[in-house]
Amino acid sequence: MCAEPFWSSAEGQAIAWRYRHLRTRRLYLPGEPLKHGNRADKSRRADDFAQGVAQLTKVRQGALTGPVALDLDFHTSADQPPHLYHLAKRYLDLLGAAPPQAPAGGRRHLLYRDDRQVRLLHVRTWQPLGQAPPDGVQPNTAVLARPLRDVVADLELANALRDLVDDHEEESPFHVPEVPDVDLTPTFDLRMASGPAERQRWSDLNMWLQLHDRSRVQEALLSANDALVASVLSRSTTLINHNRRPGNSSDLFESIAESDRHVLLSNVLHIPLPSLPTAKGERQGFRDGLREQLNQWTRQWPVFNPLLVPVKAILLVVAPPNGKDLDNLVRDDVLPAVHEVLAPQLAPWITRFPQLTHAQQAEWRPQERQLRQLQQSSVNAYEVVQLTRIPTDPPNGFLRLVLGSGNTFGSTWSRLAGFVETHVERA
Repeated sequence: MCAEPFWSSAEGQAIAWRYRHLRTRRLYLPGEPLKHGNRADKSRRADDFAQGVAQLTKVRQGALTGPVALDLDFHTSADQPPHLYHLAKRYLDLLGAAPPQAPAGGRRHLLYRDDRQVRLLHVRTWQPLGQAPPDGVQPNTAVLARPLRDVVADLELANALRDLVDDHEEESPFHVPEVPDVDLTPTFDLRMASGPAERQRWSDLNMWLQLHDRSRVQEALLSANDALVASVLSRSTTLINHNRRPGNSSDLFESIAESDRHVLLSNVLHIPLPSLPTAKGERQGFRDGLREQLNQWTRQWPVFNPLLVPVKAILLVVAPPNGKDLDNLVRDDVLPAVHEVLAPQLAPWITRFPQLTHAQQAEWRPQERQLRQLQQSSVNAYEVVQLTRIPTDPPNGFLRLVLGSGNTFGSTWSRLAGFVETHVERA
């Protein structure tokens, strides 16, 4: 009779959280992240697998057998690293079955048995701004994997702790930033310039200030989307874990979950995608419709044109009843189209000031490199959230695209887990 109240207490929640924390798998794979299928990949695959096995064996952790939440962070020093979706394919395969070059009789799986176990996926690329890796950090791939049931428990606890914390705390995953009220009219009146040189300088300053203010609005709107996704997933965990059922209040619980699902899928900043292809010949039609939907969205939201901040693509997935793997569709069609349409077409506005001294040029150079990286790929992270099916879902499933902030550290569920850790340990 006393067990349940204890586990609901602050002390019981802290103990349960520590047990969940111990089940987390963490891997560190040194070396420049590689794309799937090239020569370097084939020669290094067995070594990466062996290193991962050694790290997990040392802490006595085996492969996960149930649904998984997976975070992949690629730290690269390459000026033009492979696109996220090319990197993800290689490492999703590597973390599953042993490669053919692995010694016989050894461990046959690394983190999971099949990548279809991955129900929550976060992928991000990190690039240093300078010419050398900061603080001596060398290129590597950092992997964090957790049983989905542990993630669900953390999400539910985060929702319970939410009322004890001020949502205005900027570090809170529930924080919705205020959209700045900016004035995009020119700051300097060019008619008052003393000559052509000053007129050009004022014109450059006007453009810089306008783009800076526009970037603040974009970042606030994207961060608000992050907060919405975190809020809904923590409040209605049945959206991602259909096996968890409430006790005696199932009707009310299901009603709340249905309402949250509608909120998650119908936000005004979300981008509806065309119906998923069900046959091989429908793939090109899906690609054309996808680009049209993205272009239509950019016309509806001119505040994001041009795009001035990195973005995270959050894909909400409802799979078909037969569990058809949508990973290839996401990697080969959706993410390349998002990058193509949203890639910013920016003039090098940072370097347009003719009066920059050598010291000022050195100060701006890292930001110029960041701008060039942004031009190469505006999407520096993506998440795939597999939602549970309900009877009204279309037979072939569907995708919804949410744009979040590419400046946000960690996945939605990792940030919620960090929120739990902070406040459980503080209690």
